[in-house]
Amino acid sequence: MQPVTGSVQSRVIAWLAAASLALTLAVFVSRGAAAWQAARVAPGIAVTSGFEEESLFALWRAARRQPVYFDPHRIPFASAYFNWLFYTAYARPVRVLADAFGDAVIPVAARAITALGALTGFFVIARLGGRMHPDRRLLVTALAGFGFLGPLVGWWAITARPDVWAMTWEAAGIVALLACSRERLGVVLSCAFFYLAWACKQTCVTGLAGALVFLAWRRRWVDAASLAGGSVGIWLMTFLALGPAYRASFQATATQNDFLIAQGLDHLTEVAIKAAPLWLWCAACLLPPAQSTAAPPDDLAAKARSFGQLALPLALVFGFVTSCKIGSAANYYFGAITPALLLVLGSGPLRLPSGALAAGLVVATGLQLASLTGKVGQLSLSPEARHLERLWSVWSRQPEPRYAAVNSLNLPWLNPASPPLVLAYHYQRDRRAGSTFEQRGVGGMIESGYFRSLLLPSQTTTTFDNGRLVHYVRDQTVDGMTVFRRVISDSP
Repeated sequence: MQPVTGSVQSRVIAWLAAASLALTLAVFVSRGAAAWQAARVAPGIAVTSGFEEESLFALWRAARRQPVYFDPHRIPFASAYFNWLFYTAYARPVRVLADAFGDAVIPVAARAITALGALTGFFVIARLGGRMHPDRRLLVTALAGFGFLGPLVGWWAITARPDVWAMTWEAAGIVALLACSRERLGVVLSCAFFYLAWACKQTCVTGLAGALVFLAWRRRWVDAASLAGGSVGIWLMTFLALGPAYRASFQATATQNDFLIAQGLDHLTEVAIKAAPLWLWCAACLLPPAQSTAAPPDDLAAKARSFGQLALPLALVFGFVTSCKIGSAANYYFGAITPALLLVLGSGPLRLPSGALAAGLVVATGLQLASLTGKVGQLSLSPEARHLERLWSVWSRQPEPRYAAVNSLNLPWLNPASPPLVLAYHYQRDRRAGSTFEQRGVGGMIESGYFRSLLLPSQTTTTFDNGRLVHYVRDQTVDGMTVFRRVISDSP
């Protein structure tokens, strides 16, 4: 946002910003089209994020007013990890569309709701940046687009998960705190928005933490205490109101985790590459000021810069620690995106050299162009969709009740006469740990002959999930999976 000297530099940066924004939107739209097409082709789902089918099953339950939180050791051995607002907020539109078009529309509906969240967050930050730099609206829009729709967020902007909406609510809370003309009202609004972020996903507390540090730094002790007390109070009310099943799920999510530093380092490398322009711009903000004058401390840009300086280190440390959790991904760094953008946008003409700005835009454009042309990352779900379609062409003809070792093929709308065994992510871990499962888990149900048909990996021989295949014979094989059919004379 530095007013560059010379019309050539201005035009170059404007063209780079336009190219970056156009490619960012093109990649976003392409991923959305791919997700929609794959959901139409594949009877199961070609997943856009890990274990997405778990969220879709939970949304199906929420849409049908069934319990979302329950014991994962009882049939159907499923779980719900996220906070209540994700399921509740998605349930109503999902229910309306499912009633009109059938349950198979749920993946498309849920992904569209998440995409709306990504666009909303993009709009919130772009509008704030435009308010700080009205003469650089194209540039600040490109920066916001790279943050909320760029390579780091990637497919997470179009998936049935709460991460993006949580990030958007956090951004709204930060903007309310910084931009509201009445400070006390800003604190109240930010408390509400931070609660919505937490109510989507329990780990989304970096915005709140950054806000508390910011308020303490500015010696707004009453506001800091009000924000902290209000947040904790609403959390406690939530725990009390939603009952024991919710509290048990929350406790399990918080305590039953394994951590691996090597995994966290892998995610850190991924984040460093995918958001390289953002980190370059942040580093440029640390350079000595080009001018000796400084903005007043209550200037919006000055507050944004201060917030970014204080909150970004917290978000990065939190992102690394939580991304070491087994099963996590780079999404735990999403809380760092808004503080990083605010640091850059708040630096304005004092800190951000035009050379660094242009270099970052070149890298951003290159990353998006590589994604759009398929050189880096994946822009299509077709391979997995075609694999699922081939499996379904065989599996759909098998008698029910049935169970498939491909989790997404157990979604309830595919098998109306079968228990929807969309197994929890930690199912196998709990089995290895010796946890007690109803009917001894899937393996016990298999050994008892409960299912008429099984779809198991072709290398399966005499047992699966510690259950003996004594009632089943091998049938046809497709794409590395084999159908096992129960012997007709047997009964469950």
